[in-house]
Amino acid sequence: MINNTLFNRVYLLFILLNTQCLTLKLRSIQLNMYMTTSFDFCMRYLTRNSMTGCSSHKSGNRGRLIDISSLNQLHH
Repeated sequence: MINNTLFNRVYLLFILLNTQCLTLKLRSIQLNMYMTTSFDFCMRYLTRNSMTGCSSHKSGNRGRLIDISSLNQLHH
């Protein structure tokens, strides 16, 4: 009987830890999505409002995006 309650407590703790871990993961995914969308919106806004929509600007943006994705990969 004692072993059973102990097992239940450990199991419950394990479930709680797992749910916390999952919520943290989901939160980070949501944050990443929010950051990406806001960054994308900002970039679109900048390119739309910039008088010179030349190719050099586009390549610069692409480079910056690559840097950010590599940083995310390093972070995870």
